Amino acid sequence: MNAPQEIRLEALFLHDTQTAQLCRAQALLTRRAAALGLGERLPFRFAPPFCPLTPGTPLRGGRLRLKEPREKDGWILMEAELPALENADDSGPLSPEAGARPGPSGYPSLPGYPPLPGFPAFVLGYFGTRASELLAAPGLSEILPGEFSVRAWYRAELRVRISEPGSGCASAEWEIGPPRWYKAAQ
Repeated sequence: MNAPQEIRLEALFLHDTQTAQLCRAQALLTRRAAALGLGERLPFRFAPPFCPLTPGTPLRGGRLRLKEPREKDGWILMEAELPALENADDSGPLSPEAGARPGPSGYPSLPGYPPLPGFPAFVLGYFGTRASELLAAPGLSEILPGEFSVRAWYRAELRVRISEPGSGCASAEWEIGPPRWYKAAQ
């Protein structure tokens, strides 16, 4: 049995209503993958939908826009257009990184997974070489969320522990730290 590996990274999360919408999309993708017999060794959804940030990314309030789900290097994600970045409205990074190793994009790498995409995106999950096939499944595009924007979201530390108990399958646990809320002006 391999010892669990833990990383901590800064991430954006949506308000409960929008997070529930993305969690439904995660569950739908998981069920559809099982129905199609598309299996992977790594857990598809190892955490709730999150948008990783490079350490110390400054943010300010404004509308956050998410684009339609797409695949990038095996990840299924919704690209995010972040509000204007400025140092003035942010008190700095949440906490020092503990155990996270930056990938080529500057984002931390999760143990056993390829590097996260090199642009802001809400991660719905990882499906490896079969991700494009999963997203192309008949009828899926009609029931997944399309592009939308939100006026409120929060930034917090995401801790993920990934372990392989020796059976060849990985398991994951996660925890979200205290939120720091952002809201678009009226």
